[in-house]
Amino acid sequence: MKSVGLSPSEQASKEALLKRVSFDLTGLPPTVEMQDAFLKDESPNAYEKVVNQLLKSKHFGEKMALNWLDVARYADSHGYQDDGLRTMWPWRDWVIHAFNSNYSYKKFMTWQLAGDILADKMKWHPKAKEMLLATGFNRNHKITQEGGVIDEEYRVEYVTDRTNTFGKSVLALTLECAKCHTHKYDPISHEEYYGTFAFFNQVPEKGLFGTIDASFADPPNMRIKDEDVKSIFNFINKKDSAKLEVMVMKDSSVLRPTYILERGNYDSHGKMVDFTTPKAILNFKGYEKNRYGLTKWLFDDKNPLTSRVYVNRIWEQFFGRGIVKTTGDFGMQGELPTHPELLDWLSNDFKQNGWNIKRLVKQIVMSATYMQSS
Repeated sequence: MKSVGLSPSEQASKEALLKRVSFDLTGLPPTVEMQDAFLKDESPNAYEKVVNQLLKSKHFGEKMALNWLDVARYADSHGYQDDGLRTMWPWRDWVIHAFNSNYSYKKFMTWQLAGDILADKMKWHPKAKEMLLATGFNRNHKITQEGGVIDEEYRVEYVTDRTNTFGKSVLALTLECAKCHTHKYDPISHEEYYGTFAFFNQVPEKGLFGTIDASFADPPNMRIKDEDVKSIFNFINKKDSAKLEVMVMKDSSVLRPTYILERGNYDSHGKMVDFTTPKAILNFKGYEKNRYGLTKWLFDDKNPLTSRVYVNRIWEQFFGRGIVKTTGDFGMQGELPTHPELLDWLSNDFKQNGWNIKRLVKQIVMSATYMQSS
């Protein structure tokens, strides 16, 4: 700005700033009491006090969850033709709880991708059941209830959805382009796609959920009782005494082999592939060959994407546009970052400070950039 003789806009008025930050952090206007207190407060940290108050609000988690629920394709119905109801909202309540409790982004994603494996390793842990509930993230895909379908065709569709969602949500990569052939723009091979697919291919499920009126479901499910809500899941907004059944992740006891699917066809098996990830990001060597190993690869300090992608998503939430405009595509067809040094700095700072989401949000809304009048 200095090089072309420009200077930043002046700081927004207290009234405008309070309204802006309140809507951005909680989705709600400031209360009259908050407004009166802020306008009377002449101390140098008056604005910071308001930010801290809003970050502690239960509505902060609700506002932050909105974006993630969209990314995670959350729905309480199955999609496809009949679109029958399902119970996924306890997972939604967990997402709100995770943001309000300020779970680190590392914990937030590790539990969603591999909470069932962690829960098995730590059955004694008081939060083992919560870890399992978090994996509802992987089961938010559409599920058919249409009679006469080919089970394997739809099962492959579900694994494909999990794989593609993983790529777009946490890596900002268009992995789906490599389902039928090697990616035309980015360094992701056909074989690497199915190596990633293998992590999500171990669920003991069929393709068909059942008929529209069926009372049974494909495994795996998690039952939540009243006593669970009172003790472990006190963040679940449960009013009645009926049992809840939520779809979660659980790998089969027998390893399901994964094959390259020629042209992406469910029944055109090519060569068998092992668990792997795109080498252009980071070689998958030395990690456990399961979804827990995948999370270790994801949060390895050498992985260049995980932190940048999330920081960019948060930036978009507060400024309306990411530093990389294409928040779901950091590949060759995506936009270049407008401020690469800023993205690098925020990304490294986020990692070095324990992947702390509330700290990152506070850093953004306390910045001179955010506080400008326009």
